[in-house]
Amino acid sequence: MNYNLLFRRIHKWLALIIGVQLVLWTLSGFLMSYVPIEEVHGDHLWHKTAKAAPINRTEVTFTARDLMARNEGREITNIRLFSRNGAAAYEVKFPDGVEFIDAKNGQPLKPVTRAQAIVIATKAYRWTGKYLSIEYVTDPEEYGEIRGRPLPIWKVNFDDDVNSSLYVSPDLARVITVRSDIWRQFDFFWMLHIMDYDERSDFNSLLLIFAASLGLFTSLSGIFLIFYAFSKKDFRWLKR
Repeated sequence: MNYNLLFRRIHKWLALIIGVQLVLWTLSGFLMSYVPIEEVHGDHLWHKTAKAAPINRTEVTFTARDLMARNEGREITNIRLFSRNGAAAYEVKFPDGVEFIDAKNGQPLKPVTRAQAIVIATKAYRWTGKYLSIEYVTDPEEYGEIRGRPLPIWKVNFDDDVNSSLYVSPDLARVITVRSDIWRQFDFFWMLHIMDYDERSDFNSLLLIFAASLGLFTSLSGIFLIFYAFSKKDFRWLKR
C-alpha cells in the first residue's frame, strides 16, 4: 500500500473540511489572549468597592434568630447578611425561592426603582461617559450577555467609547456585572473558539470534540507527510 499517497489524500480532504475552523481557532485564540482580561471584565469601568459595602451592625435589630422564628416550619437553606445600598439586609434562601428582608425591622424589601438603579450605576461608574439610558431586562433570550444571571435586572447604559452597560440587581441594589464592546467582541470570539453558537458555555460539545479530533488527525497526517517531503539531496549540506 502506498501510504504516502493515502495520507496525502486524507490530509488534503481533512484540511479542506476542518481548515476554516483551524483558522478560527488560531485567530480567536490570538485575539482573546491579546486583550487583557481585566479590560474584558470591565474592571476599569466601575468602582469595584461598590460590590461589597461594609455592614452597619448597629442597624441589625431584627436578628437571624427572629427570622428563623418567624419562618418556623419552613425550610431555610441559607441566610446571608449583607449591605443593601448602605442598609443592613438579609438574603434568605428557601427551596422554592429567595426573599430579601430588612435587618432593621424585619419587613420585606422592595426591588429598587428605575431612579434608584440609575443612581446606583452612576455612582459605581468611573469611565469617561455619561448616563445614556436604562432598560428593565426580563427575558433571558433578550440579553445573552448576562446569561446565567438572575432576572429581572436593570441595564444602565453609558455613552462612552465602548458602550458600557452596568447591570444593577433590583434585589441586591448594587452593580453585579459590567459589559462593554470589548466583552461583547471577546464573547463572539469565545463562541467561535468553543463552537457553541447558542449558549456559548459548553466546552465539551460533541461538535467541538469531533472538530478537534479531525484537526488533530490533520496535524498528525501532515507530520507524517513531512518525512516524504525530504530526500537525501536535502541533507547533502550536512556532509560538507
